Amino acid sequence: MYGGISMILVIFMSKSDTVCVTGGFDKKVHTVRNTTIQKFIEDLCLSSGSTFEGKVNASKKILHIHQKAPIVLQRNKILFPSVSAKRDDCIWVNASAIKTFKRKGSSTVVYFLDDSNYEVPIEYRSFKRQVSRCRQYEEYLRQGMFLE
Repeated sequence: MYGGISMILVIFMSKSDTVCVTGGFDKKVHTVRNTTIQKFIEDLCLSSGSTFEGKVNASKKILHIHQKAPIVLQRNKILFPSVSAKRDDCIWVNASAIKTFKRKGSSTVVYFLDDSNYEVPIEYRSFKRQVSRCRQYEEYLRQGMFLE
């Protein structure tokens, strides 16, 4: 669907109509113009067989949460939002690609498996909670043999 983007690390808005995706073997920032982050995420969900709403509702029910629900795109893509998914300043992070993360003031620096890093404007404690939710979700799916 979005050619050249093999491994999504971070999805964010750079302008009102441009979505940027970091990742891939080339470690470049790929841009998709004339869209919103919500539309981009919805398209990614549809390309993996479900709606965004369906994926969010499933994770909310499984994890017993009410906000900032992660979504599973594929077995190596469990994304979570930094803030409400409805906000344009929402940054989506692929929890499956995280090596480690560290506090940096009121932000969190994420170090990915491909040795790249990205600073996310979210408190460390909140980021850690989001990653933990993703790990719980991943374990739930693995136990149900939905992921290998």
